[in-house]
Amino acid sequence: MLSLADFEACIVKHLGCYDIYTSVAVKLEDEQRILLDEIVESSKAFHSARHTSTGVRQRETAIRDLDAAYRSFLEIRGNLAEGIEFYKGLSQLTQQLLRECGNACGRPDAADQLAQKMQDITVQETRDAATAATTDASQPAAHLPQRDRSTAKWDPSMPLRFEE
Repeated sequence: MLSLADFEACIVKHLGCYDIYTSVAVKLEDEQRILLDEIVESSKAFHSARHTSTGVRQRETAIRDLDAAYRSFLEIRGNLAEGIEFYKGLSQLTQQLLRECGNACGRPDAADQLAQKMQDITVQETRDAATAATTDASQPAAHLPQRDRSTAKWDPSMPLRFEE
């Protein structure tokens, strides 16, 4: 029967081929350890210089100021949008009020004009009635349209009569 000890010499011989790679790996490990120590030292030096350097402090101050200015800008932009919406609504309400005021101011003029027309019509009817009374008191004036008294509705084509 074969045992593991029978293959020991063969295994050692073939593993010897890898001794070159093992020595290279150990050498690379030592070089990387040296590089890692240099990186750690450089990092420590950078951090200590960062706290003592005026340039770094100025840069950090500038970054903080820039951040504060940006936040202020966002707040102002939001306030501006809100103000625009407010004044847009206010403008619409003001225009509506202006139209209503114009309508209200125009009504007295229209009422005065209507009153003047009514007065002119009344004066004309009085003259016509006086003329008709002298010619024929029983006959209505031919040029005036007659009102249908059964419907009792106002007809815009009929002149207004004020009876006393």
